[in-house]
Amino acid sequence: MKIKKKLLFVLLLLCAAFTVCAQPQFIMTLSAKPETCQNNGKITVDISNTHRGAVLSIDLFDKTGTALLINVPNQTAEGNSFSYTFDAKSHGTYTVKVIEEIGGNVTNEEAGTATIENKI
Repeated sequence: MKIKKKLLFVLLLLCAAFTVCAQPQFIMTLSAKPETCQNNGKITVDISNTHRGAVLSIDLFDKTGTALLINVPNQTAEGNSFSYTFDAKSHGTYTVKVIEEIGGNVTNEEAGTATIENKI
């Protein structure tokens, strides 16, 4: 009987570990609209395959990728996708970083770059 209890306990631990580790990675897509007048460029962040109720934090870094320009914290995913647009940006390349949290624990993180073209 003790062996069955130990075996059941181990199986439950393995199932719990698999459930935590098996969360799918969200998909981040960045798109940019060119600057046609001074500071009217845009970067749109589309996130799919996120977890319902996940809390997202979206950071926009400067053209060097080192200085944080905008932090958009505590955005809740109502479904399995989310979108956010950074407006009033000048031309250049920016870095976007998205962090997904569930229950206060970071579950996914992704970064990418988007380039706003100069069409002035």
